[in-house]
Amino acid sequence: MFPYEVFPGTPGLAINDVAHVMLPGRGRDATGHELSQQTFNRVVIGAELFSDQSLGQEDGVIVCSGYKTPSDTNGGEWSPEDLNDKFIGVPEADSMRVALLARSIPDSAIRVERHSIDTVTNFTFTEAEGLFGEADHRPVAIIAQEQHLDRMINKIAPRTLKRDFMGIIVPESEGLDQDGLAARLATQVILLGVNRYTSTEKAASRTKWKAELIWDLVLKASTLRPSSAAYKTDTDKSG
Repeated sequence: MFPYEVFPGTPGLAINDVAHVMLPGRGRDATGHELSQQTFNRVVIGAELFSDQSLGQEDGVIVCSGYKTPSDTNGGEWSPEDLNDKFIGVPEADSMRVALLARSIPDSAIRVERHSIDTVTNFTFTEAEGLFGEADHRPVAIIAQEQHLDRMINKIAPRTLKRDFMGIIVPESEGLDQDGLAARLATQVILLGVNRYTSTEKAASRTKWKAELIWDLVLKASTLRPSSAAYKTDTDKSG
């Protein structure tokens, strides 16, 4: 079994208690059609955990969440098979699904959430779409680099998830993958008015418009002050 490093979440939750895996996106590559290295690294760890823990045998699912960062306009027009939705480039969630299939994760166990634009909406959209299962409240392991897990586990998950949770740390491969100041501040604002008792529909609606507004303002500010790189440090599609 792979030696996973756990980021504690719900008190008392052990890795053997986990039923599901969540993969929040961490950006795409320069083409807009493939994953960034950071996102790909999350997929690798998520696939290993899902297989090692035999979660498929327990009807567990692995949720791929994310479209792209608001600043990412790369890629040509793309649409999922049999759907009318149109995207600029391939959503992170769909590319993560392809990478999971290549690692022998069965398609029946993969869920795709392809509309969220930051970390908060990764969580609220996933719950609103019932991707873990409408009546399934079993625990989930969230896969991400350590700095991002700090924000996810301590700020976002307690107010958005309808289940127990823990983090699994993705090893750094290209230096420390820092969590941007813009992302941390945006998270606080986007989460205003949302707690774990808010309905999933209201949580998704309330966070959606605030995320779109805030990241649009951050993007405009970064074009006025490109040297600040305030937004650039947070390709937290994940925001």
